[in-house]
Amino acid sequence: MPLPPPPNRPPGTVRFHTLGGLGEVGMNCAVLETDAGILLIDCGVNFPETDHYGIDVHIPDFSFLEQHRDRLLGLIVTHGHQDHIGAIPWLLREFDLPIWSSRLALTMIRESLVEHELDGRARLHRVEAGDVVDFPDVEVEFIHINHSIPECLALALRTPAGLFVHTADFKIDHTPFGEPSIDLPRFAELGDEGVRCLFSDSTNVERDGFTGSEQTAREHLIDTVRNATGRVFVAMFSSNLFRVQALIDAAHLSGRRIVPLGWSLNRNIRIGRELGLLKLPGKDPFLSVEDAKGLPPERLLVLATGSQGEPRAALTRVARGDFRGLDLGEGDLVVFSARIIPGNERSVHALQDDIIRAGARILTARERPIHVSGHACREEQKLMLRLVRPEILVPVHGDHRFLVSHAALGALCDVPEQHVLDNGDVLEFTEDSCAVVGHHAARRVVVENGTVGDADSLALRERARLARLGYCVIWAVVDGETGELEEGPVLQTRGIVDEGDAGEQVLQEARDAARAAVEALTPDRRRRKDEVAEALRLTVRRTFRKQLQRKPLVESIVYVV
Repeated sequence: MPLPPPPNRPPGTVRFHTLGGLGEVGMNCAVLETDAGILLIDCGVNFPETDHYGIDVHIPDFSFLEQHRDRLLGLIVTHGHQDHIGAIPWLLREFDLPIWSSRLALTMIRESLVEHELDGRARLHRVEAGDVVDFPDVEVEFIHINHSIPECLALALRTPAGLFVHTADFKIDHTPFGEPSIDLPRFAELGDEGVRCLFSDSTNVERDGFTGSEQTAREHLIDTVRNATGRVFVAMFSSNLFRVQALIDAAHLSGRRIVPLGWSLNRNIRIGRELGLLKLPGKDPFLSVEDAKGLPPERLLVLATGSQGEPRAALTRVARGDFRGLDLGEGDLVVFSARIIPGNERSVHALQDDIIRAGARILTARERPIHVSGHACREEQKLMLRLVRPEILVPVHGDHRFLVSHAALGALCDVPEQHVLDNGDVLEFTEDSCAVVGHHAARRVVVENGTVGDADSLALRERARLARLGYCVIWAVVDGETGELEEGPVLQTRGIVDEGDAGEQVLQEARDAARAAVEALTPDRRRRKDEVAEALRLTVRRTFRKQLQRKPLVESIVYVV
């Protein structure tokens, strides 16, 4: 039996808000709230930038869900990318929720739950495009779309406040490979029915024109591999099974065998084969690194994770020489069949420098269309707006400037109302109004070695400060009767000065200043170790600031004997 509506809310009210995915790329997690309960849409992770020391992933803050635990109805997943499914293990540790999604996404979710020893918590329900699932107060229809992974689904949500459409991550591909084109006629039919609000992917809103077709990338990859005279290494996103199939076909046509490198790539190839999403045109082309050692260069194709320059990914390890028999050299071609995610430019360029130093050549999408995006560019977003013809546009999935630009595009396409939200903003729909009525916490939560913590914790701030500024411990021994220094001050530093005369000169100046600061104290104050410790700490810190123009973290230890 449906729960009564929360207090101070008119019956039939619908609320939309997000725990992640707005003002950022990744960690997508949306909340659809009605009188009858709460549906979640996606539950993904965000991968940390290089200055988040030791953090594995960011996940959404589930505190709002904890406050409304008895109203949770389930989770709908639009597709199997980690920024949409990666946080599900942490969600299911806290909440017993059923999940609805496509076959591929559910398989990936199940594998993740097994890895986290949570497979007993899985209540997974498979849906396909065209299916309709009824929840209390909400009817959910699943619609086929194109993206960079198979079996992606947009959502039509029939609610007491009207018909909502959520595009999920999408592109309009008129010549896709391995699946039908996006179901544009169905979006047009929904527009004819009357759409109250469109929630639409904003990732590529700043790119003019149309996104390239996967068929184009496929053809150019096959041609590149067929015309290469030496070994070919292809860096790619591990979940892009369309791209994997293109490379399987390229290997078959060029007489090559395939060595897949990277745990996630091998897992996704296995899943793709089990589900029939990857097809082998001839005998099994896959080999291990060990079995590939005797192959001539013109017969080897290596697929690798690490297109973003990740330090532990396969391609980075190849460039370091970690795989015996796969050392890069003259005659090798390294193909980057992936875009550089904003924020990863330095690590990717450093990796490419290492590859070129080894003597190999590099090919990217700048020289040839060997990669296409999975997200709609401006002309596709215009087409979606004109097909759906919503009363209201809420841009989702992207940095804040993407959301603002998408809202402006909606105005150009005659959408009467646009709302640019931040994570935690509560957008309320009634029969005749739509407005932001509140805000709740939607902070980032970090996962480090399986432990969940606050992204803004003191420990993480200090860790970042240590990495930027360095660390110093200064200790001394004071006579408890006379107040005289018996030993020290002794400095031990990490990451502050280099070895050599210049560094030693700075340390000696700090030691001399620290001794002078202690000797300037009265004998009575020198017998109080807290006062001596503070004098040491402040003096050493001031000296480093004067000499090095930075203030490292300084800890002082005083023994009174």
